[in-house]
Amino acid sequence: DLLTDTRESQFTLTNRIYAKRGDSVSEILTWNLSAKYYFDPTFGGALTPGQRNVMLTELNLTGFDFIDGIRHFSPVVSSLRIAPINGCSFTWQGDYDPSTRRIVNSSVSANVRIHRYFVNAGSDQIRPDPVLAPPANQFRATFGYGDANRKGWNAAFSMVYDYRLSLLEYGIAQITYNTSCCGFSVQLRRLNFGTVVENQYLA
Repeated sequence: DLLTDTRESQFTLTNRIYAKRGDSVSEILTWNLSAKYYFDPTFGGALTPGQRNVMLTELNLTGFDFIDGIRHFSPVVSSLRIAPINGCSFTWQGDYDPSTRRIVNSSVSANVRIHRYFVNAGSDQIRPDPVLAPPANQFRATFGYGDANRKGWNAAFSMVYDYRLSLLEYGIAQITYNTSCCGFSVQLRRLNFGTVVENQYLA
């Protein structure tokens, strides 16, 4: 259902910066710009103007929908990743739509891992055409100890909070103990998506 009879051209520009750390060379900065030009703006007749259209061509470019009508140009997708030191990285993705002349989607996150402890925090601001999706401004965070396959005790907590709705939409806490042959895990989930409000207990 996602495939369409379309003719398109994709343009991509990638910049990379490397730095020597001890005896090894690491990539400390990557900046990627991508955009598509559609020779057939009707996508082989698969386009339905005035409503959300989900097609493989947009999913291959960005994680956000943007096709709600006839268009020749896709948004310009900017993806930036910075890793200044080992165990620390920052990422940002922004979609600039030339039809509205503004950034319609922006996602930023930071990751830090020190020994067995890790923290990930980020924010997503979505401002598309209301036909595609309602606007959103969400904060997400994950922190924990260890990893899923490490022997011994491991734990993690993850959550998504919506600033616009002043609502904790999703929260999950998990504790795991792994032995040499198997693992035992207990998990608590809290879901609140308006029509779905429930607690889940898994073991």
